[in-house]
Amino acid sequence: ANKTYMQNVKQINISLLTHALLISALLRLESIILSMYIALAIRPIQVQSSASTILPILILTFSSCKEGTGLVLLIASTRTHGSDHLYNLNLLQC
Repeated sequence: ANKTYMQNVKQINISLLTHALLISALLRLESIILSMYIALAIRPIQVQSSASTILPILILTFSSCKEGTGLVLLIASTRTHGSDHLYNLNLLQC
């Protein structure tokens, strides 16, 4: 199960690099976080442990902060560059 999960994450990462729009890249990152949340939320149920139940909540908290930051960057880049195409962005330019 862990090998399949890692293969799925690898495929998502590869497809993340091929997308042209920033919003689709953000959605791919959110799907990775969601799959991590599901995996970590099911694990305490399987091992019947309550010690690691706070970890999925922490992941959701950081995920919401990440998505808020991503949307702010999306809006800022759309306003400055006119579109959210990734090939229009030069990240090394000051």
